[in-house]
Amino acid sequence: MKQLDSFLRCMLKYPPPRVSGILLACLLLFASCGGDESSDESYAAIESGSFTFDETDDANNAVRVMANGAWQVYWEPASAAVTVDPSSGVGNGTFRVKEMPRGTSVKVGVRTASGKASGKTITVTRAAAPAEVTLSLAPADLRFNPAGANRITVTSNASWSASCPNSALKFAPASGTGDGTITVTAAPEGVRCTLTVTAGEGAGAKTQRVEITYAGTAGYRWAELPATPADMTDKKIYTHWATTVTTKQYLRNYTYCYDTRRHQPLWIAHPQHACYSEGGTTRPDKDPWSADPEMTDAEQAIIYPTNGSTNSVVSGEGNDGYQWQRGHLLASSYRGCGDKFNPAEINKQTFYSSNISAQVMDNNSVFQTLWGKAEWKILDDYVCADTLYCVSGVYFENDNRTAMDASWINSSNWVGHRTGYAKTVIVPTHFYKLLLRTKSGVSKKAIQECAPSELKAVGFWFENSDEGDATFGRAQMKSVKEIEEITKFTFFPDVDESVKASYNPAEWGF
Repeated sequence: MKQLDSFLRCMLKYPPPRVSGILLACLLLFASCGGDESSDESYAAIESGSFTFDETDDANNAVRVMANGAWQVYWEPASAAVTVDPSSGVGNGTFRVKEMPRGTSVKVGVRTASGKASGKTITVTRAAAPAEVTLSLAPADLRFNPAGANRITVTSNASWSASCPNSALKFAPASGTGDGTITVTAAPEGVRCTLTVTAGEGAGAKTQRVEITYAGTAGYRWAELPATPADMTDKKIYTHWATTVTTKQYLRNYTYCYDTRRHQPLWIAHPQHACYSEGGTTRPDKDPWSADPEMTDAEQAIIYPTNGSTNSVVSGEGNDGYQWQRGHLLASSYRGCGDKFNPAEINKQTFYSSNISAQVMDNNSVFQTLWGKAEWKILDDYVCADTLYCVSGVYFENDNRTAMDASWINSSNWVGHRTGYAKTVIVPTHFYKLLLRTKSGVSKKAIQECAPSELKAVGFWFENSDEGDATFGRAQMKSVKEIEEITKFTFFPDVDESVKASYNPAEWGF
């Protein structure tokens, strides 16, 4: 008992700051007990008091130990999933409670190597896990009616905030807690706005969006937008919005219809006007290949870097011996990038996988030559003050040609695939471009307000091949109606059938 007597005298003279009176009383009681010099003189006790488990800093979960020999940590109930570090030691020391079940309390103590506990346990309590954030909005699409209520119902179990990049959209409140209602009081005419609501914070936050449109008194749909397919199986339609480089107009960039089975876009619909080319036709210094944020990796082709790869691409040698590369449907040059070292969002969105299809690899191939000539012809000769309305799409005559996404080709023409990422992509057999505009180009009229005689439309059809004649012109021209019959899509649905059924090559420069 000499060692314990000495320890107690020292503690009474210099008491540690966190030693409780209860602990000292227990130790004094223990010291007063009789015994001979041959009894077990070892001791181990906890200095810290009871506390609540700190989720963010385990330094606050430290427990100080006073001992004259070896000690081990124990807890009650012993079956509890508790982790401490270290679980044992020698002499005075410290251990930390690293893990314990949520929503419970455990008693923690120390005992000597012989199993003797010299002091009482302390209680460590951990709060229950926060409830998973829930969030839902209704409706998902709101057609603004200036004479109506225009309410969005928010259902959530957390605090939330709402925002929209277009300041012309007026709504209230901008934040709330739990269930609530957002009322839209004003919306810009002829523009589609996205209201984003985020509930919770950090990794557990949830985000939902509502698309808000106000057609105005005219009520016109976007002229370039194809009719929604009757069968939407394995299809996804979405519109990306962005701000122009110079005039800072927040406009629709393009709408896509994506085949989540073939992992290829079916069509891209977009308006073309001078404002979209603000910032020039220069391509970004480094291509910003990226996933479409509205789709999962499983739904879209992985044409963007993954798992350390710097050049993931719909590529590789397909089952037919061809090599396929990433090809834009809406060209990067159609959307000004401004600073090529920091390209504008309106340009970066053209590098989303939703806009990229598998095209013949060789830039000097017949297809690449024709496709490139068509892109520049459209940009240089067909854009007008009234707006040119465009659809670029693909066609699958069959699903026989395949490639792999998440793959690349190096300088030695060697093909590699990202293990665990790569999946089969169906390669289109054909590509097409469809155009619609006023004949004069300066009518200042909506397409729906024009007589058939005031409009012109045309299609261009291309085989995804490196064979044939690379002369761009009448050989590729088809009517919109002909391409509708092949693809089974309905294009420019607000336009009279007579406009879609014929074309005059001379009106298009051929």
